[in-house]
Amino acid sequence: MYDRDHSEYVIYGDESGDPSIKSTCREYSVFALALCVFSKQSYITDVMKHMKGFKFAFWGHDMTILHSRKIRKQIEDFYFLQNQSLRDLFMTRLTTSIESSPFTVISTSINKSSFREMYKDPIDLYDFCLESCLEKVYRFLQEKEQNGRLTHLIIESRMPEENRSLGLAFHRILEKNRDLQHRYPLKLIFADKKVNSIGLQLADLIAYPIGRHVLNPEEKNLAFEIVERKFFQYPNYLTMGLDILPERNKTVFEKQKTPDLSEV
Repeated sequence: MYDRDHSEYVIYGDESGDPSIKSTCREYSVFALALCVFSKQSYITDVMKHMKGFKFAFWGHDMTILHSRKIRKQIEDFYFLQNQSLRDLFMTRLTTSIESSPFTVISTSINKSSFREMYKDPIDLYDFCLESCLEKVYRFLQEKEQNGRLTHLIIESRMPEENRSLGLAFHRILEKNRDLQHRYPLKLIFADKKVNSIGLQLADLIAYPIGRHVLNPEEKNLAFEIVERKFFQYPNYLTMGLDILPERNKTVFEKQKTPDLSEV
């Protein structure tokens, strides 16, 4: 396959929270799937420059893998963040690097406590959020005139059985959307965190602030303020760039039909 058959965009995805609707974490009862859509040209010329420059500044090399949980816990490669002055400098530089990196965010996030009350049947939240996000990905690719060009969706690898389950769910979604898949073909790739992908690391870094916002939208969330401006169709991004379920103004949950992009 030649480059002319490939999309001008590449997508990286990661999640925050437990995808099981039954499991409950009182402090973080949310599941958020975040997709970062990059122009390949911008990824090469801008994103890599900003993010690798950030790594070289703090570690002197680019082998460190940015990991949201380890940054928050200040462990392993991020142990030095226990020093408040270094932490302040680190967070300022990281924020600037992310803000300067051009990409588009598509996310579906679920408040598990509220969702469970409305939707009691067994459901895998990862599969559910993936289907919701892909609806928006198809719309994005249409807007960018990527008709007939293959776009790769790269997701962080989990356990083998989880990967197999997600792969089957992905293909079920494509089967339900044959016409869209024909016009804007997608291909799923699993990648281990150890491959040190900047795209995967950015998806990891933005998923948690989205989850925090879903849990408590009134809470001061500086990280989310940066992410917010990157949502698809910002500033009118709700339901397109960011889908929050259940919708706060509805008492009954309804799964929306996949949009017919031929009518857009």
